[in-house]
Amino acid sequence: MIWLLACVGEAPDSAFAEPLSQPVLIGGDRPAEVYGPEGWTGTEDLPVLVALHGYSANAYFVDGIFHHSDALAVRDHILVLPEGTVGSDGFQFWNSYYDDSAVDDAGYLTGLLDELESTVSVDTDRVYFTGHSNGGYMSYRMACELPDRVAGIAPMAGGVMADEGLCPSGGEAVPVLHIHGTADDRVPYETTAQRPGAMEAAERWAGYAGCSGTSDGVTMDLLDGVDGDETSALDWTGCASGQGVSLWTMEGVGHVPVVNQTYPVVLLDWLFQYSLADR
Repeated sequence: MIWLLACVGEAPDSAFAEPLSQPVLIGGDRPAEVYGPEGWTGTEDLPVLVALHGYSANAYFVDGIFHHSDALAVRDHILVLPEGTVGSDGFQFWNSYYDDSAVDDAGYLTGLLDELESTVSVDTDRVYFTGHSNGGYMSYRMACELPDRVAGIAPMAGGVMADEGLCPSGGEAVPVLHIHGTADDRVPYETTAQRPGAMEAAERWAGYAGCSGTSDGVTMDLLDGVDGDETSALDWTGCASGQGVSLWTMEGVGHVPVVNQTYPVVLLDWLFQYSLADR
């Protein structure tokens, strides 16, 4: 069935489709695992979430700790779990301006989207990226380099580079949900001499989106082992049509939050409200 889909470049008539064997593999010599909801036949136009691991981690880790595949049971979508490459220090990473690596990860991830869309049915107006740490930086890079295909990003404990010139498109006002713990000692919540902090990153994107103000959003319980609603939302208002920026601050939380099962669902709900068709 996978061979048939790839050859014809479109999904078969759903009356004859059978559930796909999961995971579906794309990416050739650098494979990525693709998952859909139970009974997924590849014939329904579903939104896509690409989840990117952090530095020295892998796709198994980012899925396991943030429960992305578990959310397939409650929100119909396609989940893509790619792998970075191993750098000179022996650790796996994304070239999100992390160093001077010649690896073209933006091109690789774009190619994955191309292959996915030629293999199964995809809602091309609703393709999103999320990522942890280095994967969060890579999510921002994809918003910078592929704004005509990325409907929104949700970086966790990542950030933007100090040099705005590294985002030549100005992000084209891609909607951004920035998630960060105030006790992060690896990618600090506050701005430092080396990099912009969480608030500065969100404010930069709000500027791209033409937002005019802010309002306090909901408070949420998104973590295991922490009592009460540790996460507070700050939402930007007055943004251009189809745009949105929010900052979710996790009070007293470090670089690798231990999230609960609610986290991936509310993340998807935030992203899924945005579509390229609304811009």
